[in-house]
Amino acid sequence: MNYYEQRQGLKVRSLMLIIMVVWAFLFHNILHAFSIMSYVMAAAGICCLGIVTKTDSTFSINNMTCAWIPAIIAMFSSYFLHSTKKVSAEMDILILFIAMVFCIFSFYDKLEYMLCMKVIVFISAIHSFGVIIQQFLPSLYQVLVKFLPDTMQSIVLQSKYNGFTTNPGFAAAFICAGLIALITILVNDRKITFWNRCLLILMIAALLFTNKRAHPVFLGIALLLCWLLPVHNDSRINKYWKIFLTIVGIIVFFFAFKDFLVRIPFVSSVVQTIDGLMLGTDVTSSRSDLSSWAWSLFKDNPVFGIGWGDYRSTIIGTITHATELDTHNIYLQLLCETGIVGFVCFVVPFVLFWTKAKNAYCRCAVAEDELSKTWKPPLCFSFVFQTLFLIYGLTGNPLYDPNWMILYMFACGITLSFVTIERQSSEEDQKKEIL
Repeated sequence: MNYYEQRQGLKVRSLMLIIMVVWAFLFHNILHAFSIMSYVMAAAGICCLGIVTKTDSTFSINNMTCAWIPAIIAMFSSYFLHSTKKVSAEMDILILFIAMVFCIFSFYDKLEYMLCMKVIVFISAIHSFGVIIQQFLPSLYQVLVKFLPDTMQSIVLQSKYNGFTTNPGFAAAFICAGLIALITILVNDRKITFWNRCLLILMIAALLFTNKRAHPVFLGIALLLCWLLPVHNDSRINKYWKIFLTIVGIIVFFFAFKDFLVRIPFVSSVVQTIDGLMLGTDVTSSRSDLSSWAWSLFKDNPVFGIGWGDYRSTIIGTITHATELDTHNIYLQLLCETGIVGFVCFVVPFVLFWTKAKNAYCRCAVAEDELSKTWKPPLCFSFVFQTLFLIYGLTGNPLYDPNWMILYMFACGITLSFVTIERQSSEEDQKKEIL
């Protein structure tokens, strides 16, 4: 293959990767404009093109590429053997399968991942802008909403904190992804411009105005882990002191400007939660009932569960009157729907990829070689996003939300690509030493 053919292949592969990332952000928008199956088929075609345009020399079988195979088998087995076969479950499985396959064949260059991270920042900035103008420029917001699909407009206008999405949780997830990508890029960039700082402030403000508690808190925890893990001993102790002083400063700042800060939806929600905990009231928005019901179903079907996607229908008449909901805890829902067998099949790759991402990022954060320096930004994104996904899974439904799942598999693909390239580089160095 000559240089021109290599460059053409690179452009096509980059385009496929970008389309997969954009797909995560536009899932619900497109879903309101087209039929489910046409959308899924288009996504499957994109996935296949991405695999075909992959260079054969980079693909190799290892424990990471095989890690998702048991999860795929468990998912399909649970659906076909136990599930009542709901349309929503079919869509979940197809999209999850496509994302997993794309991850398995994700062997891209660092520059391609960096380009996708910039795309994530761009789209997240648009959603951040939507949340802010919804709060402060409602007349302009009303005009811009008209550009969304007709079937989507009425749903979007029902909430005060969702921006250009149908749910504040979607907006918060998009902004979190953009913040991770932006912070990762800025930390590793020698020159941080005035506009970059403005964009960072805009996105942080927008996240606080989505009225979601879990997203900002868990994002903060994920970023703290990213900051703390690469250092050891005295340096880590110094960072602990900085965290402690920062927390004290935030508390003092809050009490000094409490009357103003409680106008921010996130702050108001946190204050209400703390007050509720002190009074002994339920602050989980009835999610404790969902979790208790999932646990009882798991105890009745501990080995193989009740079937993928069936939890939603079981709560009608027991927890809700007519609304289908997920557990808001992916681990409990996996136990409930797929049993211990399916739970293990999913948790093993979760832990494996997170551990690989952590180890790879920590190595690159302190190493001085060229490979480590260039891969540090995408690996930082991979580690932080995987951490956020796994923590948020305790109170949310990221495994059952295509927006989250596609971006999670994108993050896993970064780790897989680096581990493969690092191993190939090591093998080449060994061959050179022998020669």
